[in-house]
This record gives sequence, structure tokens and C-alpha cells, in this order.
Amino acid sequence: MENIVFEGKDNILEKVDLDEFRKKMMDEIHQVEDEMDENGASTKELREKRQRMMSEFVENLKIEKEKFKLVFETEKGSVYFVSKDGQSWRFKRDEDGKINDQPIVNKIFFVSDEEAERILEFKRADPNWQENIIGFEIRQSEFKEGVRPVEMGIKSSHQKLFFEEGGGKIKLAKVVFVHNNEEDDQFAAGIHIGHAVSRIWKK
Repeated sequence: MENIVFEGKDNILEKVDLDEFRKKMMDEIHQVEDEMDENGASTKELREKRQRMMSEFVENLKIEKEKFKLVFETEKGSVYFVSKDGQSWRFKRDEDGKINDQPIVNKIFFVSDEEAERILEFKRADPNWQENIIGFEIRQSEFKEGVRPVEMGIKSSHQKLFFEEGGGKIKLAKVVFVHNNEEDDQFAAGIHIGHAVSRIWKK
């Protein structure tokens, strides 16, 4: 990927800051897209270039895997980077093979396939299922191949999530929306349940 620097004193990876990673990636992509657009590139060419650059960025981050707490891939081809403070950044692989980055999330943990299905029952039963999951005790699993990642709390939102953990279990206790230094209870927590881990790059 053009102009990405992974070595030297300006190495942003030393900070293990997913927001900086994402900003650098998007700045690089937008710069190249603007140059291509000025030169009359087609929409198809722009999309293909974005895909190549994003894929190259993911591969570069894999090379620097020791900077992360976890790096893994799921059976559907999505790649996750987990910072040492527990935030996660997912690159989703679509059915047509295209890759798209997702919002950075504040909390990630892992569950068995059976436990994931217990959580998904909320989703199947009610469109507002994220409200109902507050207070629901979830059995966590040790990170390994075959477990499923659960992400909660989009970092770019104004949400604060509060968890209770212990004895191999975790519970989303409360979600608060913070705006202008004021807090209000809220329900939507940006919950995502991924596919099974199929390959571990770093643990």
C-alpha cells in the first residue's frame, strides 16, 4: 500500500491505537482516489483500487502482528485485530470476496457455538433484541480455533458500556449515552456475533 510506514520513530503501530491505524489507512485511500478521479478513473477502477489498498493494509498489519493482543480470521474470511487494551477492528469479507473495514469496537470476548446460539435467540425473537440482552449472563470461552467472537460497543458512538465479569461469565450490566457531559440510559450497544475462528495469526 502506498506510503505506509511500519518502521522507525514515526511507527504508529508502537502506539497500538486502532483509531490511528484506521485514519492512516483512509487518508491513504482518499488521497489515491482523489488523484485517480482527477485523471478520469471510472467508478469500477476506484472500487478495485480501494479493495487492493485495503487488502494490502490488512496484510501489512498481519506482518506487525506482535503489536496486537490478538489477530485472527474467521471461517467466512473476516480478519480481526485486537489491541492490547481490548478494542477490536474487524475487516469483513463479503460473499463476493470483497473486504470492508467495520467500526472499531470497545469490547470483544469469545463464546462457544452453543452459547452464540443462545445470544442469537434474542435476535430472532425481537428486532430490539439488544435491549433485552442487558443483564443476560453469557458463558465465555477460552480463545482458540472454533470459538466465536462477540463484539460490543462501537467506539465512535457516545456510549459507555458497563460489564460484570467473573467465574468465566460476562454480563452487559448497563449502557449509558454520554452527550455534553450528561448521561442517559440507553439500550443499543452495537453488538456483533462473528463466525467461528478458523485461523489464529497472533494470540
